[in-house]
Amino acid sequence: MPKIIAQAHLAKLCDAFDTEPRHYALAYWTMLEAGLRVSEACQLAWTDVLHEHRARPALRLDRASTKTNRERTIPISKRLAAVYENAWKTHAQRHSIDLACHLFARTRSSGGLGPRSIQRGLSEV
Repeated sequence: MPKIIAQAHLAKLCDAFDTEPRHYALAYWTMLEAGLRVSEACQLAWTDVLHEHRARPALRLDRASTKTNRERTIPISKRLAAVYENAWKTHAQRHSIDLACHLFARTRSSGGLGPRSIQRGLSEV
């Protein structure tokens, strides 16, 4: 049975996200807004963010990263799309991260966040 987040806990989470390192906060916002599982979020690369030439921004999940083994396209809010655009401009381009890198990588040479590190971070919030 899925857990439903109470409004008070949601506000606490949102405040905590602001104090987290950028790549963790981006992962948390992605999971919260797009309803992704931790393992799905960890597989995302910059190439999976679809917003140019689309009426509505979306995330593309390939077959290997989903529980059902089916490719999915998930619409995202304009707010989350703006967060990605800002992260790309302020972080990814500055550190020469290319589009094939993990969405939540800190630097070009580092991999993305793993499920355990995200789960540990969320348990501390």
